Amino acid sequence: MKHLPEHVQKHIQTIAQQEQAFQSRQTAIEKIGHAVSGFVGSFAFILLHVVWFSLWLLLNIIPHRWFPPFDHSPFLYSPSSLNSKVFSW
Repeated sequence: MKHLPEHVQKHIQTIAQQEQAFQSRQTAIEKIGHAVSGFVGSFAFILLHVVWFSLWLLLNIIPHRWFPPFDHSPFLYSPSSLNSKVFSW
C-alpha cells in the first residue's frame, strides 16, 4: 500500500477527531434514533417483514386445527393495514 502524503493523513485524522467529538456529544435519544434507523434501513428488517406478512397470510388463509383464523379476509387487522390506519391520522 502506498504511503499517503502528510497533508492527506492530517485531514483523515482531523475528520476522525471531529467524528469522535460529534458522537460523544450525542444524546441518548439521538443514539437510539440512529440505532433504530440503522435497523429499519437494513435488509434484515425487510426480510423480517416478508416473513411476518407471509406468516400472517398463511395463518389466516390456510385452515389449521390448532387455532382458527384470527383476521378474515380482507385482513383488516394485518400489520400493513394497521400501518396505513396509524399513519393516515
